[in-house]
Parts: sequence; structure tokens; C-alpha cells
Amino acid sequence: MKYKKSQISQVFIYIMALFIFALILYYGYYSISSFIQRGEEVAFIKFKTELESEFDVLLPQYGSVSIFNEKKPLKVPSDVEEICFVSSDLLGRTIDKLPGSLRNYQKDRTIKLSVAEGAEENVFIIPREERPSIYLTHIKVDDDFLCIPIKQGRLDIRLESFGNYIQIDSE
Repeated sequence: MKYKKSQISQVFIYIMALFIFALILYYGYYSISSFIQRGEEVAFIKFKTELESEFDVLLPQYGSVSIFNEKKPLKVPSDVEEICFVSSDLLGRTIDKLPGSLRNYQKDRTIKLSVAEGAEENVFIIPREERPSIYLTHIKVDDDFLCIPIKQGRLDIRLESFGNYIQIDSE
């Protein structure tokens, strides 16, 4: 009879050990995934802040140029495929008055709706996620709409100030 009681207690110990091991795995997975998510949020905030501050510095300096490339990188969150810019004066136009490049853009159809509604957002990160919007006043791009693919985790762009607006071109 004693032999069976020791077997039962040994099985109980194994079950408890498995339960504790599962809890440790769950906690570790949860911690790592939340750490990665926070890192992406920090990368987005840093990207947004750096872009906005560059605009603030550059706008009043007519003729000034700022180039972001491998020598002066503008890092973006790791999941970003491309970033699209819409000219500021385009916001609020009806969909039928949007340029063809924006009307025909198929990766994210909500961009044209956002522009037509006049939402204060003219920098769009693709793929779109739950991120705060980015609105840069006084920007112009060729054909009023420009999407720039991300290369090696950075956005390569050329910003040129014309005093009352900044022209954005792909680098």
C-alpha cells in the first residue's frame, strides 16, 4: 500500500512541475512579445519626431536641403514596407478630383478616403496599423502623391525648402 502512495505523490510532483514549466513559458512569451511591441512603438515615435523636427527646422530656411540616406538614415519601424506622402493642399478634395496616381493606388484604399475627408494626415505608413497619424503642414510632392519604398529599414528622401512649403522627393 505504501508503494502506491509514493507513486501517486510522484505523479503529483510531475504534474506540478509541468504546470510551473507551462507558466514560465507563457510568462516568457508574453514578456518577449510585449518587449518587441514596445520597441516598435518607440521606433515609430522616434521616426515621427525626427521627421517633424526636420520639417520645423527646414521650412523657414529657403533653399535649404536635407537628404536622408545611408549616411544620414531616417530609421522606420521594421514592419514598414513603404511610406506615402500627399501634398498638403490636396486634403479635402473629392475623390474624383484626386490625381490618378492616388485614385489608382491599390495597396491601401483608405488613403484616398482619408484625403477626401480632409483628415489631418498626409504621411501614410504602409501597412497601416494602429499608429497615430502624421500630418506635416506645407508639403508638396510630384503629382501630389508619392510612395517611397523602405530600403534596409530606412526612408531615403530629399527635402528642399521653398520658404512656404517643402518639396519631398525620393532619394
